[in-house]
Amino acid sequence: MTKGSISTPLAATIGLTAAFALQPAWSAAGSSRGQDLAIVRISAAGLEREPRVPVSDDRMMTVIEGKGATVGNRTPFASADKRLQVDVSAYDQVILALKDWPVDEFMYFVAGRVEIEDASGRKEQFGPGDALVMPRGFSGTWRELSAIEK
Repeated sequence: MTKGSISTPLAATIGLTAAFALQPAWSAAGSSRGQDLAIVRISAAGLEREPRVPVSDDRMMTVIEGKGATVGNRTPFASADKRLQVDVSAYDQVILALKDWPVDEFMYFVAGRVEIEDASGRKEQFGPGDALVMPRGFSGTWRELSAIEK
């Protein structure tokens, strides 16, 4: 390790996040967009001004507790090939039953706490600075212990 290098798990997670967020801008597919390529800052700043919509039941999640809870969301980046989309979201406190999650989803938590229980009963909590991947096909319970930003 060289002087000044960072070896904490959080630093590794942030580096990974930046690599995912920035890689498409430098790829061959992204270069077809010409001169409009620019670094995209991913931030929760200003999220409180986004329109809020109710968290609703659908085929992949059912509201167990917190009917009427809302979510504010924006998408600061989507790749030209639609294979990568970066969303920033803020949720009111809610408990959801998740069934057959449709995508491999990377999440990084900015504020609040959530407890996730998988189908076998294993529970884990995540909060500010934590990251996870929810794999495609995941089923379990998403229990927000407080309002979250991710």
